[in-house]
Amino acid sequence: MNERSIRAQFLQVGTQLLTPDGWQRIHGVLVFAKDQKSLDQVSVYTPQRTLDDSDGWPFRFNDLVLTRGEVPGEDDCPSWCVEHYRGGDRLQEKNCSSFPDAVTVVEACTGIERELGFWGEQRVNRETGTVERFGIIESKFLEDVELTASGLRNLARKLRELADMVEETP
Repeated sequence: MNERSIRAQFLQVGTQLLTPDGWQRIHGVLVFAKDQKSLDQVSVYTPQRTLDDSDGWPFRFNDLVLTRGEVPGEDDCPSWCVEHYRGGDRLQEKNCSSFPDAVTVVEACTGIERELGFWGEQRVNRETGTVERFGIIESKFLEDVELTASGLRNLARKLRELADMVEETP
C-alpha cells in the first residue's frame, strides 16, 4: 500500500496511521490550541485508543507521521513533495508540501530566539486542474526580529533555494 509522511495536523479520519502498535485506521482527530496564536497538540483516536477510554495517540502539531491509504497526491507530485493534504472550501484542492526549513531569529524587543520556518507548496484544484506553486513563510510570533548580516545572507540563500525549487518544472 502507498505510504506517505504528512504533518500530524493534516491527518484525516479513515487514513491508516503507523503507531508503536502497528497500522491503525484513524477514527477521530482533535487539535488542541496552546493559545490563540499557535497550535500545540494533535490527538488521534483509533480502535485501540478511543475518545471514551484514552487521550488518543498524541503528536506535536508539525510532527511528521507515516500514513497509508486515502492520502491525496500521486504521480503529479513535484520531486520535493514529502506530504499531502486536501484543502479548499469543499476539499477540492490536492496539496503537496516540501520538507520545512528554518532559520533562527531573535525577537527585537525581548531578545528571545525564535524559529522562522518556510517550505514549498503545490496546490492543484481537482475541479479545474489549475496548478499553483508557492512558498510558505510561517511565523508563530508577531514581533519584529533581528538577524545578523550572516543570518540575513543565510535566510536570503535559503529563500532563493526555495524559489528555485517551486519554479522547477515537473
